[in-house]
Amino acid sequence: MGASGIDPRARELGERIRTRRRAMGLTLTQLADRIGVSIGTLSQTERGLGSPSVRILYDLSAVFEVSPAWLIDPGSNSARRDDSPFIVRVDQRQLFVDSDGLRKQLMSPRGVSQLNGFFVEMAPGAGSGDKPYTHAGEEIAFVTAGTVELEIDGKCHVLNEGDCFGFSSSLPHQFRNIGSGRAMVFWVNTRT
Repeated sequence: MGASGIDPRARELGERIRTRRRAMGLTLTQLADRIGVSIGTLSQTERGLGSPSVRILYDLSAVFEVSPAWLIDPGSNSARRDDSPFIVRVDQRQLFVDSDGLRKQLMSPRGVSQLNGFFVEMAPGAGSGDKPYTHAGEEIAFVTAGTVELEIDGKCHVLNEGDCFGFSSSLPHQFRNIGSGRAMVFWVNTRT
């Protein structure tokens, strides 16, 4: 945290969102309406006072026509130390989301052009947010620990350690940890 109590990463993300919104000629009200959040929530995000949920990040990236990873760290691909375009070391994972008990790390090597791999950790009760979201592509995942509730197109599924799932990302979906301990999921999405 900085001297003002604002996390510098949240402030930088907020500045990127504000800059992109203004470049597209959108007001706070217009963008908030398009992504289905309150003006207050969007304003706090732009000022670095709050971190957006996974759903909000995907919705913002769709409106801005950029990847969610670009919103988090636009220079990440050029900043990686690597010994191969096909390897990502444990200390090279990029933080994609760290908000409200949800931590999502991007694990995709540069040499893979069609897939994004994520390691998702959730504290009890943490998840993707209050509303289902959609995006282009498909996804498949493997629950490595804990108990996850996954809603796909209005139907809920309870998944435990060792369970797998996959679906079209165009179906409304959301997820959360319903267990008493941490839940961990290895998740793969097709790139859009």
